[in-house]
Amino acid sequence: MIRIISFLAVISVCALALFIPARELDAGPAVVPGDADADGDMDQDDLMLITGFILARDALPGNPDANDDGKVDVADIVAVRRALNMPELLTVALSDTVAMDFVKIPRGIFLMGADDAGWSRPNEKPTHTVVIPREFYLARTEATRLHWHAVMGGTAPSDDDADLPVENVSWEDCVAFTDDMTQRGAGLWRLPSEAEWEYAARVGEDGRFSFGSSDCGSNLCVTCDLDQHAWWCGNNDPGGVKKIGLKTANPFKLFDMPGNLMEWCRDAWHETYDGAPADGSAWDEENAERRVLRGGYYDSSAAECRPAARSWQYYDGRDEPTGFRPVFIP
Repeated sequence: MIRIISFLAVISVCALALFIPARELDAGPAVVPGDADADGDMDQDDLMLITGFILARDALPGNPDANDDGKVDVADIVAVRRALNMPELLTVALSDTVAMDFVKIPRGIFLMGADDAGWSRPNEKPTHTVVIPREFYLARTEATRLHWHAVMGGTAPSDDDADLPVENVSWEDCVAFTDDMTQRGAGLWRLPSEAEWEYAARVGEDGRFSFGSSDCGSNLCVTCDLDQHAWWCGNNDPGGVKKIGLKTANPFKLFDMPGNLMEWCRDAWHETYDGAPADGSAWDEENAERRVLRGGYYDSSAAECRPAARSWQYYDGRDEPTGFRPVFIP
């Protein structure tokens, strides 16, 4: 049975403690409570470090005891999230020592696709209004090699590789991952629909990026403001995939939606949006050979990293820059 840890304010810390035990806090440096990395500020890096500390993964230079009660447990995660005014998150344990963070994506409405001269492609048309009728949880980061090993087995990644996104996985590989997690008996796991992915990447922005139009050239690999948000051809030095969470998260607190790796969606590939569903569901076809990829990757242009940009691969194809982030429905 999968253990689910919800960090909503309405759930008591005592109930949460049933899922992740506290770790006793050794006497450490006189650092502000919650400043787990001892950099003088409480931020999202501290949240990730505290979670790792509770799961017995990370030694910390700072003070993870955010509520200053002499131990480190889920209550400290709650305290940091409240202090940072973060959105509702959910953490799901994949094994005794590995967990995956999800962000609650609210229901809403948005304009899908793009008609942007010099930037968009015909397969992004026609633009059309899509309603996301219900909230869903989307993984905060791309699935990592550690996540993959916890579910699918294989050679365990080294400490240096554990936080690298898993790559070279096909659409059917990723469906096998989500099906395995669903069969464990707690909630539904699946790939996001193409509409859900774009909605989460846009965060209400109808322009080129969730942070605005940008000062990038559409097909130039030259440093620009996209550098703050993505690994792409303008800043991919040294080359190759990068660890999760190193760039600025979007307003939904999702990391690496643009760049780093392309991400699989549930949908079958269609050349345009003519006839596309408007209710946020996947536009699927039984036994479709081509499946949708979103987000661009570490060697993509700025145009290819936009929320509206689309590409495809065969369902059994495995490419170095291809990964995924799952949806979880409790």
